[in-house]
Amino acid sequence: MSNRAVRDGGREELRLTQSRSLGAITAGLEQLRMAEHRLSNAITSGREELWTRERRSSESITATRQEFRTTEYRSSRVITTTGREKFQTTERRSSGTITAGRQEVRTAERRSSGTITAGRQDVRTMERRSSGTLTSGRQEVRTMERRSSGTITSGRQEVRTAEHRSSGTLTAGRQDVRTAERLSSGTITAGRQEVRTTERRSQGTFNPSRHEVRTVERLSSGTLTAGRQEVRTIERRSSGTINRPGRQEVRRVERRSTANGE
Repeated sequence: MSNRAVRDGGREELRLTQSRSLGAITAGLEQLRMAEHRLSNAITSGREELWTRERRSSESITATRQEFRTTEYRSSRVITTTGREKFQTTERRSSGTITAGRQEVRTAERRSSGTITAGRQDVRTMERRSSGTLTSGRQEVRTMERRSSGTITSGRQEVRTAEHRSSGTLTAGRQDVRTAERLSSGTITAGRQEVRTTERRSQGTFNPSRHEVRTVERLSSGTLTAGRQEVRTIERRSSGTINRPGRQEVRRVERRSTANGE
């Protein structure tokens, strides 16, 4: 094991090197790379890299690209985990105006023995401000998972939130959650689950709001179909007076056909 300091043009970097009979580990400051070789299990851990950049000029700040990658290969168990995980954050400031850009996370995993492929997970957040006006954009989460051995396919899960503010007027937009899951071995199909919340305010006036939950579940093996479950709440306010105290409604429909004694 040895420590050494390297100076290059006024830049000082500390490097740590540890020698082993089966491999070597070298660590740096901004970049960390690990290579480990084992002849018994035939495992090779790949590259782990972290990048950070930041730029500043007068009052405008632009930070950054931060990227994280991990690759792992295993030849004994025939497992290949590919892994790109990417994280980006962009922020700009100029004379009080803030624009936060795209934040994206992706994870991909593949295994040839278990034949698992986890797809794209994407998170986006956008926020804009100009002269006191705030506009929050789209926030979206997607998760996909596919398995060919267990034959599981999880569908799309999406969350959206939109908020607009201009001169004291607030409009909260649509919040939508969807979950879809399919099993071809167990033949279960869970349908749409949706939540919507709408709220509008204009100079102290509270307009109608709707809260809705739907759940659909289908079983083709047990042949059970649970229907629609819906909750609604409506409340109206105008200039401090409540016109309708509020309606709350719950509906539940459940259907069974040839449940085989269940």
